[in-house]
Amino acid sequence: STEVGTGIVHQAPAFGDDDHRICLREGIVSRDGSGLFCPIDENGCFTEEVPDFAGQHVKAADQGIKEKLKAAGSLVFGGTEVHSYPHCWR
Repeated sequence: STEVGTGIVHQAPAFGDDDHRICLREGIVSRDGSGLFCPIDENGCFTEEVPDFAGQHVKAADQGIKEKLKAAGSLVFGGTEVHSYPHCWR
């Protein structure tokens, strides 16, 4: 909303219908699949496309990702933001 939040939004077109639709609309990905980046395997772990975190489960990598962003001066917010979103256990 305009009242709360950082105003920063990320899009993950490989992981949600809304994100995919927006990225298609904005030309970030194409209908033929070009531009679609999905560096996560069937177990929820980063692949070799993310060498610093390859083999780590995406949630287990959170702290390391925050530390890397902080070291680069790119961390905007390091806490936990609780919000609802569609999520599939798979």
